[in-house]
Amino acid sequence: MTTLNRPAPQPRFSVGEYVKESLRPQVGASSHFARPRKGKVVAIYLRRDKRGARRYHFSVIWDGFKSPSEIAQHRLEKLENTRKSS
Repeated sequence: MTTLNRPAPQPRFSVGEYVKESLRPQVGASSHFARPRKGKVVAIYLRRDKRGARRYHFSVIWDGFKSPSEIAQHRLEKLENTRKSS
């Protein structure tokens, strides 16, 4: 089996950018979408998944929270309006 030499992936977001969580449907009786969280990226991590693929994870401080949480790159979207709005 041959190994492909792929270039290292690049992160979509940088430290200090504002992001929002991607909308995902809620499972249950009602079929509505949860309100996305908004926050600021404070750190970037490159982790390997079970298969060995490289995936970016971000440490994000969500608005209204004091401590950061880690979230995968595919779950985030760039916030168009960088101004903090509620």
